[in-house]
Amino acid sequence: MRTREKIELGLIATVAVATWFFATRLPVKLPAGYLILAASVLLLGQGLLRDLYVKYVAKKDHPAADPSTGSGPTPSTGSGTAPKRIVCMCMESTVGVAGVIGGLAILLCGIGRIIEVPTFFWPALVIGVGVVGFVIKDFVLDWKARSVRRVKDHQSIIPW
Repeated sequence: MRTREKIELGLIATVAVATWFFATRLPVKLPAGYLILAASVLLLGQGLLRDLYVKYVAKKDHPAADPSTGSGPTPSTGSGTAPKRIVCMCMESTVGVAGVIGGLAILLCGIGRIIEVPTFFWPALVIGVGVVGFVIKDFVLDWKARSVRRVKDHQSIIPW
């Protein structure tokens, strides 16, 4: 396990502990759509922070990992001249976006099922979503091959 993965797991635990302290201020009754939306936004936020770290910090740590040079963590063709481009979508982003769409659809359709959550629910949600995001972070949906594959440190498109 790499150092940044250990740090990520530590941050998940830290955020869960912080959430425990603020859990009394968080809602105890809310519609199911909001819960799905909250979990999905949390998953997308975790992925965004990881992508920004890889783009701005990890790249500086390893200048040879620049995808424009054809070396580094992106899968290459073996010649070392250009990175192999695959048409894919990160599994973490796929699950997060599907959850956001699902949560919004539930809310907009007027499905108002109210769920009561205990105090420990919020830190458990942070841990659960954080661990799921950590586990699926390296998986991508390859559209051409119609498969799921593991690509460590796959490059996401961040417009800035």
